[in-house]
Amino acid sequence: MSGIYRAVKRLRRALVEVSQWLRQERNARTLPDLWQAISRKMRGHFNYFGVTDNSPALYRFERGVQRLVFKWLNRRSQRRSFTWESFGRYSKRHPLPRPGRLVPVIPMWCMPV
Repeated sequence: MSGIYRAVKRLRRALVEVSQWLRQERNARTLPDLWQAISRKMRGHFNYFGVTDNSPALYRFERGVQRLVFKWLNRRSQRRSFTWESFGRYSKRHPLPRPGRLVPVIPMWCMPV
């Protein structure tokens, strides 16, 4: 099994777990509480997987989580809660975390001078 295949499976599994969690929690929490919880989950994922050469996967995870949050928030009642436009406005007012500085996999003392 190649490394890329494992990475794709890990990303897919992380998005499935977020989706299942959102499905369970969408009605149990208020929108601000849900937003804070999903922010914590995203920050934890970025901190754990935030190493050099993994930034494309982190941005795919970020976009996937945004799509899932939009999907599950719109299933909370008989009518849609958000359009993409209103979701974008809410996201600007209350931004979700973005992938930040990456930690190098190779220690500085091993790098050539």
